[in-house]
Amino acid sequence: MPDAREACRARRGRKNAGLWGPQRRSQGWTIGGWFTPVVNLWFPMQIMQDVWRASDTEPNGSAGLGRVAAGWWTCWILAWLTGYRTFTARSTAPDGTRVVAEQASFFLDSTVVSALCLAVGAVLMRRMIVLITAMQRARGVA
Repeated sequence: MPDAREACRARRGRKNAGLWGPQRRSQGWTIGGWFTPVVNLWFPMQIMQDVWRASDTEPNGSAGLGRVAAGWWTCWILAWLTGYRTFTARSTAPDGTRVVAEQASFFLDSTVVSALCLAVGAVLMRRMIVLITAMQRARGVA
């Protein structure tokens, strides 16, 4: 998930991209796509793909998107998948009854692998936004 500055730059990039080409998602999904369960698994990727394609002036420039976006999105999904943790709490009630509570959850950054994937994904997202901003500045907007 982007920090506030990157989220603002992504939103501005999406707004500008709407001037040059079709977008699969409305502008509100640029931020909302990160926080809406289930769609957060693919909306942010689609939005960034659309922004890149609309911003790029090179005829075959989307080839560069493939490596950066695929790496970013793979890291993001792996950060979620590797953040799976289980917690077990055991206690004894005042009447001597043993109580065991178990919980399984996904937490970003809760394991070393998840944190590493999140860090690499953040670097790749930053790179993608910098490239998109440069393309949009070349077009006279950004």
